[in-house]
Amino acid sequence: MKKILLLAPQPFYTERGTPIAVLNLSHALIESGYVVDILTFPHGEDIAIGGLTIHRVGKWLPLPKKLPVGFSFRKLILDFIMLFKAVSLCRHHDYIALHGVEEAAFIALAARKLSRSPNNIKPRVIYDMDSSMSDQLVERWPSLSIVHHLFDGFEGYAVRHVDQILAVCQALKDKCEQHTGHAPVTVIEDISDNRSPNQQNNTAENEVDDLTKVLPHLQKKILYVGNLEHYQGVGLVLEAMAEKTTPSEIGFIIIGGQADDIARYQQLADQLGISDKVAFLGPRPVGHLNAYLAQADILASPRLKGVNTPMKIYTYLGAGKPILATKIASHTQVLNEKNALLAEPNAAAMATGLATLYQDQALASNLAEQAQQDAQAKYSYARFKVRIAEFYQTLLA
Repeated sequence: MKKILLLAPQPFYTERGTPIAVLNLSHALIESGYVVDILTFPHGEDIAIGGLTIHRVGKWLPLPKKLPVGFSFRKLILDFIMLFKAVSLCRHHDYIALHGVEEAAFIALAARKLSRSPNNIKPRVIYDMDSSMSDQLVERWPSLSIVHHLFDGFEGYAVRHVDQILAVCQALKDKCEQHTGHAPVTVIEDISDNRSPNQQNNTAENEVDDLTKVLPHLQKKILYVGNLEHYQGVGLVLEAMAEKTTPSEIGFIIIGGQADDIARYQQLADQLGISDKVAFLGPRPVGHLNAYLAQADILASPRLKGVNTPMKIYTYLGAGKPILATKIASHTQVLNEKNALLAEPNAAAMATGLATLYQDQALASNLAEQAQQDAQAKYSYARFKVRIAEFYQTLLA
């Protein structure tokens, strides 16, 4: 029996980026003949999949129902507890690999060093790199930039001491290769069709909003899906909507975000005088995402900065709709002039992009068609599963 310990220091399962990626990975491994134990936080939904066992840490702690995205001291405490549980599991199971997602690579390295399996099998350690931890900390707290080199040093330690690195995009591979003596790096991107347990095809039964009834006075709808953190650039689209070059028949629908974020952007829309052209629907289930994308005329990803490609880009590609995105590294590793309209990250350029997609229907149709072809050829679940199987065969050879 080929058994893998997958260390996921997030609430699992919840409908957001990294937990969705962990679920996709679990499906691919199980369907390739592996048995998977997931070690994760107390938060999240229990899901039943043959060949998958979920172990949770810190269930006895007085924690809030939701953990914030990104680094927090609560998360650090749970990571510490996770280390002890990982050591215990490694002493009772003959794992062939310890697959550490993000900072769990450090936990995996420590667990291998501190434990011995029943049959003295030394597991391989994988660093599953969805983002650069050092860059993420500095982006969230710019005051930490003075010790950025220190965070890079910690990250470099993991990059040099694991057996393999699984990077989600080329930019992360490039960063790993800046460290002398780095482990081999393989890039396997996210996929356009997720394995969400809530994925449903019967949209009527799931009460998906009819977007024709949202902003019904406007002819075309541009749709954004995701959180409303500043770096996502939703404000950029709002400012573009207020530009004179943007056709007056376009409306902007936003899915996602917490109440305080929605209130902040609603206030900005009011200040810009475009509140009658903007609708905030709030969070919606990931399983309904495709039904919403199918109703949009244009899909927007106005992200302001970053290098790792947002997971939603792959889903956007598969939707067969024209995509308007900012011309930054997060996007240009996957998007290009053939499958999306790329604009500089400023309001004037985004307004021009909106006008172009509105007026040039042939261009919009060609971009959408190429996007869907790329999703099927490069970012399907079937291709992802094959690449994960090949990665593990190489790792364990």
